[in-house]
Amino acid sequence: MAIKLGQSLKQTQNLTMTPQLQQAIKMLTLTHLEMADVISQEMIENPILEESDKEYSKSDLEKNDPKNKEKEQMLEGSKDQFDWESYVDSYNSNSSSMPSGVKERYSKDDFINYENMVSDSTSLADHLEWQLRMENLTQEEWKLANLIIHNLKDDGYLEVSFEEILKELPDYDQEDAEALLLMIQSLDPVGCACHSLQECLSIQAHHIKPTPHLVITLINDHLDNIKNKDYKTISEVT
Repeated sequence: MAIKLGQSLKQTQNLTMTPQLQQAIKMLTLTHLEMADVISQEMIENPILEESDKEYSKSDLEKNDPKNKEKEQMLEGSKDQFDWESYVDSYNSNSSSMPSGVKERYSKDDFINYENMVSDSTSLADHLEWQLRMENLTQEEWKLANLIIHNLKDDGYLEVSFEEILKELPDYDQEDAEALLLMIQSLDPVGCACHSLQECLSIQAHHIKPTPHLVITLINDHLDNIKNKDYKTISEVT
């Protein structure tokens, strides 16, 4: 096999960080106190520098400070040595594409498409269970709690009556069951595991401090009048 020699041209882009550019970037990130420390250190190391007693305004200091002039000179020099506009344009145009070396070794299907990944959402039942784990519940209480929270509809209301739920645990004490139900209704979101809008609003109102007694009265006695916009009847009663 004959050996054939040839020439080819390949254009590449790279960013050269010159010492002047590195120093300029470092100085631009310094705070006022850090810059004062740098100036003090420079005066110690360079005996030619002298500290002036003349008072300057902030604008004068920014104009006459040798460090600021040095910054400008270094930035102007770095701008002459490197074309930042071309670099930014190149970065923006190539940021969404993978490097050529990686593109040659792997196909598009080998990479994870993060746009198609959807994080798992927490359901209302999971959120309530997480809060109940902070309570010291017995095994029987957990059975009743699970029956309650897993019989909730998407809007948070009980899908079945509380009496039907208690039929699953006939030996459970009625008062203890109602206390556990009230605990669940007091969890976040307040008012879940209720049977009606009136019950939900009443529980939410009782959690407001100080207790709005007038609001509770309107919810318990005049909710239908509010729905019907019968404000005259409400005003006469209240």
